Parts: sequence; C-alpha cells; structure tokens
Amino acid sequence: MTVNEFLQKLLKSQALTQQMLDDLSSYRQEVEEFLREKFGEEPTIRYGGSKAKGTMIKENYDLDIVCYFPRECDRDIKDIYNDVHKKLSEKYFVTPKTSALRIQKVDNNKAKLDYHIDVVPGRFVDDKKREAFLYVAQREGSRIKTDLEKHIDVISKSGCVDLIRLGKLWRVRNNISLRTFLLELLVIDCLKGSRSKDDLQSSFKQFLEYLRDSISDVRLEDPANTNNVVSDNWSDGEREIISSKAKEALDIIDSEFDDPEKWREIFKEPKANKYIADSSIVVTGERLSKPWCA
Repeated sequence: MTVNEFLQKLLKSQALTQQMLDDLSSYRQEVEEFLREKFGEEPTIRYGGSKAKGTMIKENYDLDIVCYFPRECDRDIKDIYNDVHKKLSEKYFVTPKTSALRIQKVDNNKAKLDYHIDVVPGRFVDDKKREAFLYVAQREGSRIKTDLEKHIDVISKSGCVDLIRLGKLWRVRNNISLRTFLLELLVIDCLKGSRSKDDLQSSFKQFLEYLRDSISDVRLEDPANTNNVVSDNWSDGEREIISSKAKEALDIIDSEFDDPEKWREIFKEPKANKYIADSSIVVTGERLSKPWCA
C-alpha cells in the first residue's frame, strides 16, 4: 500500500454512517421546528457547517443551523443572540461558542446527547439576505459582518476538501485546539496556486511544513469580509503549540516519507488496523472509541 492509498482509505473510513446521517437529519428537523415554534416565520433558517462544505469527518462533525433575523428587526445583535440562547435553553443544554450556540439534549438518564448542531443567530445587513452581523460572545459588545454562504462556496470549491478533512482528523487525534474555520483557511492559504492538491501525501506534508515554519505570523482574513481578520484573537501560545505538533509529525515522516506506517503513526492509527482498515464497520453510537488516547 502506498501512502496516498493509505490516506485515501483513511478518508473513506471517516464517511458518516447512514445512521449518523439519519440522526443528524432528524435532529436538524427537530431544532428547526422548535425555532419556528418560538420565533415564527421571522428568521430565515438555513444550513451550513462542515456538511454544506463537504468537509465532515466521522470523529468530529457538526451542522450549522443559521437563524438570521431581517435587517428591519429593531433588536441589537447581542439581544438577538441572548434571546435565541434563552429560548433554546428551555429545551436543550446550550454551550456558547464564538458566535454560535452548541446544543445538546439531556436524556432520561441525565446524560447529554450531542446533536452535533450549532445554531448561529444573526441579523441580515440588507434585503439581499447574504451578509449578516453575528455577535462575538468573547468580546463584549462586539459584532462581525460576514457571509456564511460565501464561506461554503470558497471552501467547497477550493480543491482542498480532502486535505481539510485530513487536517481535521490530524487535529482531533492529536488533541490540538484549532477552530475549524481557521484550519480551513490555513489549508487553503498554504496550497493556493498548487497544481498537486490531489497528491495527498505531498500536499499534507506541505501543510505541516507551513504550520511549522509560518504559523507564527500568518494573517487570515474572512473571505467574505477582509476587515474581519479571523486570526487576530489567536494567541502566540496557541500558534506555538500547533507549530510544535507539526514539527513532531514531520520528524516522524521525514526520514521515511514513503512508509505508510510512519503516516499511520502521525494520525494515531493503531497498527492492528481493525479500527480503520475495514470500511464496512458500522458505528451506531454517539461516542466512538478513541484508541489513540489510550
């Protein structure tokens, strides 16, 4: 098996099972119906996140439910965010994120069931219903203007979808704290102009080198709004950790670049290879075994 064959097999193993897709569809419908019950037809509800971008992986996935109110809405964006948060809290356990609200449901045994859904409250900028203001929870009184449909378009057409999926898998298996949107922009920035994006082996090595050598001063702008520098709140410490993790991976594969076992090691893939090698394995539970954390 070549390294590229191994990486393709790894990606194939990260396709969601039909049960997972069915559950996600059911949760999505339930949440939309709840939002409609609370807010009627006022907000526009759309779907985004990794599913819309084509970058989902089985071990870490989500669906964004965009809940945007019309520009004529007389509420401040912070009030909209807090109102949606309050209403969702009547039924779900809600965890605030940067500009989204992650929801979980508490079952009869008081356990939290992860819906893999983030609700993104916002308010449209104009009647075109593309650009919107989002509240930034970490910065009191702050808001950003963006276009999530633009994000979907840029990322899904970047030619980097498989590499982004590999990056997400490497991130989760190595316990790296890195926002998905930042990771997506990093991959795209690293490989802009590349004619060999389909060569996963060479391209992923190039991405690791980029993280090791350039992450300390990289500047990433929102493709929908260049005034929104999404890397501004990225601390030097976080950048240093990612650079160090990339160096560790490169140290493993550099000496034996064409050895699939070395690549198996950087993705924390167990040598017994039952976990990934058999793509027919169906995982029905909400929690996956994580042998790389053992």
